[in-house]
Amino acid sequence: MLDEIYPKSMRSVFTNRESELKQLCFFKSELVARRQKNLCIMGPRRYGKSMLIKEFILRGKNDKDVLMPYINLESLVTTPYDFTVRFVGVINYQIAIGKQDYFEYLTKDALITTNLPSPLKNHLQKIYHELEKASPNPSYLLTLAFSYPGQVSKILNKKMMLFLDEFQEIMILGKQKNVGNPLSLFREHFSLEDTSYVLAGSIVSMLEYIFSNADSPLFAQAEKMYLKPFTREATAALVDKNLKLRDPSIKNMIYRYSSGHPFYIYHIAKRIQMLHDIQDMEIKPELVKKAFVIETLSVDGKIYDLCDYIYRISLSKARYYAPLKSILNILTSEERLNQSQIARKLRLSQGATKEYLNELVKLGIVAEEGNRYYYQDPVLKYWVAYVQRGIELGGFPNKKDLMGLIKELDEKFQKMSSELGKAKEYEFKVRLEKKLDLKLRNYSSRDGQIELDLVGEKNGEMYIFEIKWRNKSVNIKDIIGFVNKIKKSSFASKRKKLFVISKSGFDKKAFETAKNHGITCLDKNTNGISK
Repeated sequence: MLDEIYPKSMRSVFTNRESELKQLCFFKSELVARRQKNLCIMGPRRYGKSMLIKEFILRGKNDKDVLMPYINLESLVTTPYDFTVRFVGVINYQIAIGKQDYFEYLTKDALITTNLPSPLKNHLQKIYHELEKASPNPSYLLTLAFSYPGQVSKILNKKMMLFLDEFQEIMILGKQKNVGNPLSLFREHFSLEDTSYVLAGSIVSMLEYIFSNADSPLFAQAEKMYLKPFTREATAALVDKNLKLRDPSIKNMIYRYSSGHPFYIYHIAKRIQMLHDIQDMEIKPELVKKAFVIETLSVDGKIYDLCDYIYRISLSKARYYAPLKSILNILTSEERLNQSQIARKLRLSQGATKEYLNELVKLGIVAEEGNRYYYQDPVLKYWVAYVQRGIELGGFPNKKDLMGLIKELDEKFQKMSSELGKAKEYEFKVRLEKKLDLKLRNYSSRDGQIELDLVGEKNGEMYIFEIKWRNKSVNIKDIIGFVNKIKKSSFASKRKKLFVISKSGFDKKAFETAKNHGITCLDKNTNGISK
């Protein structure tokens, strides 16, 4: 099964997720020690969730005491009838003695012909007989399917760590007649001593609802792991698996244009290699730009394919295709609009606009912070901005078209970088509030001349943060600028603690100057700060 779901070509590019692998090992050890825990792994599509799971299964393939079946629900969820047959069939394929062809397990008849211990066959007989009825009970079928992993674990006397990929797809079953809430049916068999679940999905907002909303049957039933974008260092490591480069600036450019998205990194690097090998182009910064534009806007590009898939599939699942498309088009040309501004542009009521925006947030395409809306993924924004205006390229575009697009590229990504910085500002706000036990807000003086990223008060002392989210290190000019802003602000005479958070570090003079002014320098993980 591993060779089918995780071929060697995929294994060779696994990069950077060692920390997450250790967390999975911890959950496995807890299961073995009879302290079963469940985990939900969340991250955008093609962020490496499935690869992480498969790498973990590969590394533990010789562990005979823990069964580790893998099921991608996206390919299984149709009707309760088909889902039950396939769900059970995939598990049987991975535990059966005397393997047959994979697809032979995905039939109703395989339920009674598969070579399994008799007690398991008794459970499978129940499923088979229900399926044979003229009108099978869909709710009962799903109950039998969801109880099957526990039966396998109990009868084979082995622990089971069951991996269910794209778990949010289970909600589709609830649209079928006489099913009810599939999460309620799943919950009945979710917390078993010998079975641990690792669930993964790409619609983060939906998974957040499933595990964090008190109205959900699975509320607080799984710990959460959020896959983060690659760092500059991880980007360089992945690029090195395709390109052998001495010039670090090339890797830094790939990091910039990919926003740390592993899928984008890999395919930009592959496109650079292709242009270098086929057209004998020298690998320099201009080639990175060409590779990005071709890979994103060419119908032959893998990034184009992914953006097209996310756009089409997301909107096809939504209830309001036309207005959602209009909002996405609006957000490509104007940054961080609020609900009222979007409503005016759509010429719609505030209520309707709010409903449409909530739908886009739920789909994971748009994010909201302080009633301002923006694209989660700057590359998808770039794709929509051009492709939805009818601008696409062939695999080998003519020089005139390509140069025109490259000319616009830096300007667009400068704006996108600004939006990303605002998103990061909100992320730091949440993390710092929790870490320091205080409330933080943006600050702007009455005359609008002084703006500070985050300001809060605790025990009569002000906490003031400057966030530099860019691809170059903080320098002495940045530190002096921050100091001067504070001197001109209303906080000049107050007790205060000052912090600068940098995405790309600090140069030596910046460190020295910050120290002289009592400023704490923090990295992007806010390391170096404590209560």
